[in-house]
Amino acid sequence: MEGSSLLLTARLRLRRLRPADEPDLVALDSDPEVMRYVGSPPGTRTPEETADRARQRISADHGPCGWWLVEGKDDGVFHGLGLLLPMPEGDDVEVGYRLARLVGQGDRDRGLEALRTYGRSSSTVSSDGVPPRIRTT
Repeated sequence: MEGSSLLLTARLRLRRLRPADEPDLVALDSDPEVMRYVGSPPGTRTPEETADRARQRISADHGPCGWWLVEGKDDGVFHGLGLLLPMPEGDDVEVGYRLARLVGQGDRDRGLEALRTYGRSSSTVSSDGVPPRIRTT
């Protein structure tokens, strides 16, 4: 799975971000309910800041980690955003998500488990061979 660009569950597809995803990412991050606990301080940002952050995520290279678009496996419907990012200090990896309000908890849990499994099996393993500790946010 090293460097994978596609993760699948029974009902979801998690893939790396593309420039065409910008409108969905901006809409997600512009929803006050979705952003209620996200950010410091939490909440939505200006449209310009939101678009800029979406572009940064799309162009970011985090190696085997990074940002993942979550969509329906069969219909391609946008469900949200997942992340698997190295913590600033140490070998820990953060796994998190930001999902549209209509996504069910079962799909959320399956998507997070796919990211956790990938994170543990990918090249995010530290140089001493120890798998990273996965922190869910």
